[in-house]
Amino acid sequence: MRSFVIVVVSLLAGVALCGQASAEVGVPAGTVQQAAADALFLQYAPAPPVPGVICLVDSGVDPNPDTTPILAGSYALSPNTNTEDELAALDPPLLGGHPDGHGTYMAMIAAAPANGWGMVGLAPTSVRIFNMKALAAGQTTFSFSEYGSAIRDCQALTATMPVSVVNLSLGSATQPTGEELEELEDYVRSAHKAGLGVVAAVGNEGGPVQAPADVEGVLGVGASDANPANLGAFCAFSNRGADLALLAPGCGSQSEPGAGNGIEIAFSDDGAPAWAEGTSEAASIVSAAEASMRAYSPTLSYSQAQGCIASTLANGGNLDVAAAFNACGLGQVVSEGMAAYRAASPAPTQPSNTGPPAATLFPAKPAQQPRPRITRITFKHHVLRITVAGIPKGLRLRLLAQAKNDAGHFVTLARATTGRTTITLRVSRWDRIVARFLARGIELPEVSVTRAAHGKHTGGRKQGVR
Repeated sequence: MRSFVIVVVSLLAGVALCGQASAEVGVPAGTVQQAAADALFLQYAPAPPVPGVICLVDSGVDPNPDTTPILAGSYALSPNTNTEDELAALDPPLLGGHPDGHGTYMAMIAAAPANGWGMVGLAPTSVRIFNMKALAAGQTTFSFSEYGSAIRDCQALTATMPVSVVNLSLGSATQPTGEELEELEDYVRSAHKAGLGVVAAVGNEGGPVQAPADVEGVLGVGASDANPANLGAFCAFSNRGADLALLAPGCGSQSEPGAGNGIEIAFSDDGAPAWAEGTSEAASIVSAAEASMRAYSPTLSYSQAQGCIASTLANGGNLDVAAAFNACGLGQVVSEGMAAYRAASPAPTQPSNTGPPAATLFPAKPAQQPRPRITRITFKHHVLRITVAGIPKGLRLRLLAQAKNDAGHFVTLARATTGRTTITLRVSRWDRIVARFLARGIELPEVSVTRAAHGKHTGGRKQGVR
């Protein structure tokens, strides 16, 4: 029996044990989590014209038969790193040398196709994944301020594909400052204006809900028991409290012979059945449900979809996907999916058709996004003056002046949003300037200049700096 433990940071604790030896988890009877969330119909429902896309902010996604068809694209937030899930390659290894990683599992749990290999995700016919890798090469944690960068870059994707949900199951190594929390709330509000829902795991310490799940506008998801005998009960490790929005399957002692604890997954290197536990898994399930609802009803807003989910919670707050679909006027999808599910027993001899691969539906890369070019910086008498190359028509510029705090993290001291090419900010000091364009509230990729790099670029003279 193989086993592994995912312990990346506080939001990523999970345990998986080898389970039953069937060829593919969940065919045709559905997975434990599909049954617990009343989502069996989604595996067999006819595919919508265009699937919904989850922007998965995580440790990256490795290619395998379950992830390659569902990836709508990949992007690394940190430079000089690839987009694959590198957690198992760390020295010393976090996963005991087993080549499996956290982000890979989140993608599979949400949307792995019924293709005769590995597992079946919650919504294989209606959801695809954009892999937004948040970790730098060789790292297991990132700073809290990077949540905003991740949400911003997910939001920029809406220009090229139907991204509807941002999933945050990745924990930060730093405690947020008040200013960082306010800034993250700004990013969440901006994402909402662009039509994105934001879903986050609440943490696995058995205590209060952790950031970013407790940030206003973020749907915080805890883990509940998937065992029918104890359906909807809190998993012992799940955080809880006033900021918890709902529960979804994330643990459970199954009663089948040879079954393990948790929800059903499959090892991502060879497809062998396995089990997993954690609020990360629960958040991925909720994100898949929300993205699926909005794929079947493109006019449905994030708040309407989340409202339908919240209005139908049962068993002490447990996710009920079928009831949520019915509440949002999507009862026909439930009926057609359940009819196909009943017709699929016994197991079909051929893998189910889960729709075309994501690569045929969406561009391989996001369209090239305009980036500002900072051409001059002066700093004199507490006045910071920044000149930026011409702003494209219809775009506005946002500038942040930042300085390092005692912990070595950048905090924003002043900001401005303008259409001008020269901007002045009053600050006592600065260590970094961040610039990005905005188009109709969508924040595009940023550029930054540090004071040290600026001084080196200007021959060490640091124009106007005293």
